[in-house]
Amino acid sequence: SLVQQIMVFKGAKRIAGVSGAGMTNTAFSPPGAAVRLLVPASMPDTFFWFISQLRGHSYAEQRCPEIGQPPVDNVIHPNWNCDIAVPEEAFRRFLEA
Repeated sequence: SLVQQIMVFKGAKRIAGVSGAGMTNTAFSPPGAAVRLLVPASMPDTFFWFISQLRGHSYAEQRCPEIGQPPVDNVIHPNWNCDIAVPEEAFRRFLEA
């Protein structure tokens, strides 16, 4: 439920995940929380960065290659609901940073 989601994020000091609607709940997390997101490479939205700036979070994202997507050239509106590729070691370094 929404109340359960708020309660989980309210106490979260470290949050990591894939960019998407569920990560909007970072707005409920406390100032100073570390937010780490995996984001499709062609996603132009800076929405989660903006939330983090307003909430005083430590924010970082890793742009990831999209799997099965056409090249961004000449695509007016790519579909960001796609798989992304993240090498395991790169992901580990990203979370540790």
